[in-house]
Amino acid sequence: MWTQKTKDGRVRFFERYPNPGFKPKVDSVTLDRDTPQMRRIAVRLLDEKAGRLARTGDASMEEILAAYYRDQLKTVRKQTAITKHSGLQTLISIIGPKYSGNDLTAGMVRTALLSTDKSAGWMNNKISLFKAMMRWAYRNELIDSLLCVDKLESFPTKKTGKEKLKYLETKELHSVLAAMKLEHWQLLAKFLSLSGLQGDSFIINKMYFGD
Repeated sequence: MWTQKTKDGRVRFFERYPNPGFKPKVDSVTLDRDTPQMRRIAVRLLDEKAGRLARTGDASMEEILAAYYRDQLKTVRKQTAITKHSGLQTLISIIGPKYSGNDLTAGMVRTALLSTDKSAGWMNNKISLFKAMMRWAYRNELIDSLLCVDKLESFPTKKTGKEKLKYLETKELHSVLAAMKLEHWQLLAKFLSLSGLQGDSFIINKMYFGD
């Protein structure tokens, strides 16, 4: 924020706000003098003025993004806010910046994402960012409904097989234990398998202690 004295001796407070896709927007308010208290008042008034047009319950996507970005710059780390804004700007540029947030549907968002030919993980990241922004917009009365968000689901991801856990069968474990030459390693292996083996207690007892 910066200031400029007016001809009548008052002070004009200026603030520059991000305006995605366009030049930064500059707003101003005029107060009687420049003091710490007046500066705090100026900040509040400028923030209200910057978001006034959007707070109609029918904001466009670019208005929602701009207002959300201003809020994020004050509530999270700057780099986090910038990263989120970049991801959301990519999605909104595909959907249409001028499109009304109230008119958006889950199907439209999914169609927009699918048109990118990106991976399910990439698209799901954009969905997560989008949902967080739209819930914020609803709480701040920029949109009237969360129907789009509630119906929007993540895309299924392909399993690589790396997540699959492998276990030894009871007979396989018995063979491994029998092949161990050192008794202390055999006892340790028995202890580890007993604490982790998911099997019937009768089978475990038979394997370790015999008939």
